Amino acid sequence: MAYRSLAAGPSHKSGLLKGRCPRDARPDKPSPRVYAKLTARERDVMRLVVSGMLTKQIASKLALSEVTATVHRGHVMRKMHANSPAELGRIAEKLKLPTTT
Repeated sequence: MAYRSLAAGPSHKSGLLKGRCPRDARPDKPSPRVYAKLTARERDVMRLVVSGMLTKQIASKLALSEVTATVHRGHVMRKMHANSPAELGRIAEKLKLPTTT
């Protein structure tokens, strides 16, 4: 019976669609402890995403391949429980993180 639910794929109610974090599983307030758990490279990528840079620009600035920059960006989004760069920006603002312009 379990294979039927797996074959059907993730449902929109499960929060697994597109790797997004379900709203009820997200912390109400971003924690500085979560930010501290990011690697140094992930912090660099987060700072650049928040400043409005595209993944291609981030890769160029940090001398990474686009794929590697995309992977780091995905890790940041998942760890910080953000579903969009705008939401990541709001989290950075609440945590009073320095931004690059």
